[in-house]
Amino acid sequence: MKSYFENALPYLEVFYQPIYDLNKKKLNVAEALLRYDDGHHQNIEQVIRKAEEMGWNWDAYIEPDNRRTYVEIGQASPAGEDFSMIIDFKEKDQAKSFKENLQMYYEDFDVDEHIEMWIEARHNGISGVPSTRELAKDAEAIENMILELCEALSQVRLPLLIGSYSPENGSKPEIIDRDYYRQGWIFKDEDAFQNRPDDVCYIPELSDEKYTRNDILKILAGDEELAETMFEELDWQHPESLLEDWKANGEIAWCPHCVGYVQTNDEEIEKCPVCGTELED
Repeated sequence: MKSYFENALPYLEVFYQPIYDLNKKKLNVAEALLRYDDGHHQNIEQVIRKAEEMGWNWDAYIEPDNRRTYVEIGQASPAGEDFSMIIDFKEKDQAKSFKENLQMYYEDFDVDEHIEMWIEARHNGISGVPSTRELAKDAEAIENMILELCEALSQVRLPLLIGSYSPENGSKPEIIDRDYYRQGWIFKDEDAFQNRPDDVCYIPELSDEKYTRNDILKILAGDEELAETMFEELDWQHPESLLEDWKANGEIAWCPHCVGYVQTNDEEIEKCPVCGTELED
């Protein structure tokens, strides 16, 4: 089974970041970075979307040597500083680890050190540095910007994402990376189920059969409410198997007149509550 980083290799782009030496007033080295972009960045994007709404810009990166994954996220300060932060995130629990590391960055942010950095830069000949008074005010504003971001991201509900899936794309092979959830090893993507009905949202444990929201709806004769319930309950089995379990346990029955399922919830209901037709097992 390939790792997250091996799966990401087809989506890497090389970028070069110049490192400027303030003391020598010249470019010292150029650091090569690989930027990762597979279109959705798995569940890291769920928190980044909120940051974007608040005016933050970002890029996600993977360093090839140590396979470090991180986000560079920034926003202009009130005084015009192009402020940015480097926030690491883990292979698993990407969004959670990003939020935790962002909180640590906020707690470690030192207003005085930030002011001193720019005073030193001004002494080294960097032009355009504001007055010390304005630097102090701006550093406090930056601290508040980070705090507001932490608080906003803490309120973001993350869609469930178990494992990962990449469809075949030209020369790139299909990749299924299951993870353990409740009773089995599966792929499950709540965001795909809720927002992308034609994208794969579920792959069971014992086969590579792939299911979209529309596939699940088809199995359930278009019943949106039952589809929501089924997706929530799926944790190892095929949707068709779960449907048969529901029937065997008396939880649902079929109405031939309505051409749909009726939730009976173990109650002895013989007729459809909508049309009065005899229900079928």
